[in-house]
Amino acid sequence: MSASHGEEDSQMQLDDGLISAAKEQDSSESQSGRANSRSTSSKFANLRAAFEKDTSTDGPPKRNFARSAECGRQCQDEIGKLRDERDREEEMKIALEEKCTKLEEELEALEQQTRGQKEAGRLTPGQETNGTNEQDHEEARAPTAQSDEVHLLQQQLAELKKTISTSTRMSSSVTDSTFAQEMGVLHHELQNWIVLNFRRAKMDVAPNELCNRLEGTGDFERVAWLQQIFRVFDPSAKLAFLQCVATVFLMDVFCAELVFGLNEGEQWCAVLLKADDSMQKTLGSQAYSKWRAATVEAVGQSAVFQDHLQKANEGVADSICHSLHKLTEIDAGEGGKASLIGIIKRAASLAHLFSFQQAQYQFILPNPGTPFDAETMEDIAQDGEELSSSVISCVTFPFIIKNGDECGDNTHLRNVIMKSRVLCREVES
Repeated sequence: MSASHGEEDSQMQLDDGLISAAKEQDSSESQSGRANSRSTSSKFANLRAAFEKDTSTDGPPKRNFARSAECGRQCQDEIGKLRDERDREEEMKIALEEKCTKLEEELEALEQQTRGQKEAGRLTPGQETNGTNEQDHEEARAPTAQSDEVHLLQQQLAELKKTISTSTRMSSSVTDSTFAQEMGVLHHELQNWIVLNFRRAKMDVAPNELCNRLEGTGDFERVAWLQQIFRVFDPSAKLAFLQCVATVFLMDVFCAELVFGLNEGEQWCAVLLKADDSMQKTLGSQAYSKWRAATVEAVGQSAVFQDHLQKANEGVADSICHSLHKLTEIDAGEGGKASLIGIIKRAASLAHLFSFQQAQYQFILPNPGTPFDAETMEDIAQDGEELSSSVISCVTFPFIIKNGDECGDNTHLRNVIMKSRVLCREVES
């Protein structure tokens, strides 16, 4: 009886040991699996974390976007202040020119009076000189005093003309650093919008399928360009590729003829664009820059143009949302579209501000497959690896080149105001 109980106790202890060992093995395997999963996930998360660094460090994307919207309003306020300052300087210029005209009239009158007195003196050489010596000296000093007054007026006139030239020469000039800062804010606003609306997109499909989805999203040249991008699509960097799509359409704002918002279907817009083409061929670069700035300013104040501009902004937003919807099957909704229109409005305001400058600006989006150029490009991947022979996979923002100085002279000068944001890959051997 007791032997039977001993055998049963021994068997129970053996079973408990086996169960405990099995649990420990399962726990070890589970921990190993989780470790491997974390290791694999971390590789894919590196680039995404770098791309979303603004939203991850400062709170939820929505809060970040709200701050970007505030930056947009600040930019609009700054542009408004610049315009008010320019208007005040124009008023000052008009007042100075009126004063200049008045001084010129006074100067001419004094010169005529001086010439008349000199001629009168030559016509009466034999005039009696029985006056007192003091009177003779006063008469002799009169032409000299008038001559001094004429000379003083000439000096005042020259200084006034110099003041007019100095006060109005750089009235609308914006520094390179200001443009770089504002364009950087625009880049981050667009990036935040992509993150906010498409970070949950599932794009685990073949690159060829994505290329097929792009059909019909734009003109042939634009679609062909985007298809080159998505042939090397990397799911771990999907947000960068999606921002590339938005940037391609945003380029319409900065590369428009004369000014973004003109509708070629309208007769007055077509005539204006034809005049712009003629002016570029006829005038020198500096004269054309002045004509363009004055024309854009005048057109921008038109209510008719503002209506066209609003429609153009909405058209770009529609194209971006439509293309991203076909790629991701995610609809940004009315709220997302409204936020995007606000970003495009900011871009249009900056494009108009660029057109007021005397210098010439180029907005260039590097082609996919182009070798990486450190002078004009910045790699957005922050993995710390330097690829020995890297080419562009996708572009999230263009680079900007300024040709000439603030006065439109020295066109041989070239300055990279902002580098393009690109994602690179190793060239296949």
